[in-house]
Amino acid sequence: MLEIVRSEGPVGAPAVLTQLGEPLALRSLQRILRELQRAGLVAASGKGRATTYRSPESGSG
Repeated sequence: MLEIVRSEGPVGAPAVLTQLGEPLALRSLQRILRELQRAGLVAASGKGRATTYRSPESGSG
């Protein structure tokens, strides 16, 4: 999932879920992405359903 965020650029949780191709609840994915954000591995922009995730090195947001 980290690779998807890094390669796709700004991407929402539903798009990451689709690309994973594994059974995972959206809320579980959102929790994992939030933990990755807290660890500094991904950056987030927006709020609620409009939240997108990207590599912290990409700068925008």
